[in-house]
Amino acid sequence: MQITLHVGPTNSGKTHTALQRLASASSGVYCGPLRLLAHEVYERMNALGCPTSLITGQQQLMEADARHISCTIEMLDTANAVDVAIIDEVQMLADDERGWAWTRALLGVPAREVHLCGNESANALIERLCQTTGDELSIIRYERLSPLRCQSTVVSSLRDLTKGDCVVAFSRRKIYDLKQAIERNTKHKCCIMYAHLSCALLSCQR
Repeated sequence: MQITLHVGPTNSGKTHTALQRLASASSGVYCGPLRLLAHEVYERMNALGCPTSLITGQQQLMEADARHISCTIEMLDTANAVDVAIIDEVQMLADDERGWAWTRALLGVPAREVHLCGNESANALIERLCQTTGDELSIIRYERLSPLRCQSTVVSSLRDLTKGDCVVAFSRRKIYDLKQAIERNTKHKCCIMYAHLSCALLSCQR
């Protein structure tokens, strides 16, 4: 099995690159840590004209003729063979509570190609696992697409946000509340980027 590890910080394009390969495959699966991430990939793939079903612990949306699945990682069907699999936030292998799900996915997903996305902290563990299993591993490193700097002045209103600004929140609920508020009260559209899952960055796109 060919394993490609896409390594880089938040907003470096690593998952975007892996998803492009998934969309070009005849069949595939995306495994993410959050229901909201799985839903985002489900919507993105279908918008690209690639019929994709959604499977999470709370929701199943089965698309006609779909040969791709976007799921939360615990819902991965290891009996369903695919051409390409993406395992996102692979550094969660080391998580005390949920690491088993990433381990099960990495060792059990029946795919010709596996694309892992995450940060550098997972590299050594993945290299050891591949040495044990005999799988071929290649590593692609990414740099942040744009610099991230703390603003020196206080933003007193959402209307003061400008293109390229990022807002940080420390819960999924808060980041989606902020997204709605920004898009409702300003001209900006927002993109959500997760950082180590303990916080999220909300980027103003225009």
